[in-house]
Amino acid sequence: MKKLSLWLLLLITSPILFAGLPAAGTAEAAADRIWQHIHAHWQLPDGIRAGLSCDIALEVTHQGYLLEIDLEDCTEAAALQKSAIEAVARSLPLPMPVNEATYRKLRNLTVTFRTET
Repeated sequence: MKKLSLWLLLLITSPILFAGLPAAGTAEAAADRIWQHIHAHWQLPDGIRAGLSCDIALEVTHQGYLLEIDLEDCTEAAALQKSAIEAVARSLPLPMPVNEATYRKLRNLTVTFRTET
């Protein structure tokens, strides 16, 4: 059975992979909320194989809407690319933090969509 994973990577000084439960009120907690929100809207296409990934860079407003979206590193599976972009679109507005300092850390972020076995 395939497992699906969606990881939110912060582009601050180095990418951080969120795997555990972050402390409430931190940038990590806010990033986890965004990750959960997008993941809930991702529908993996039928028949897509394991081991594929797609990185999507986002620039997000305070209100959670996109200023920019770019495919950064995507495998050549057009169906995965399409499903990743659609997941982000269905997720709008994203749950951005109210705190200005936290928002500044998260306004430019990369979401990685991966299919795993």
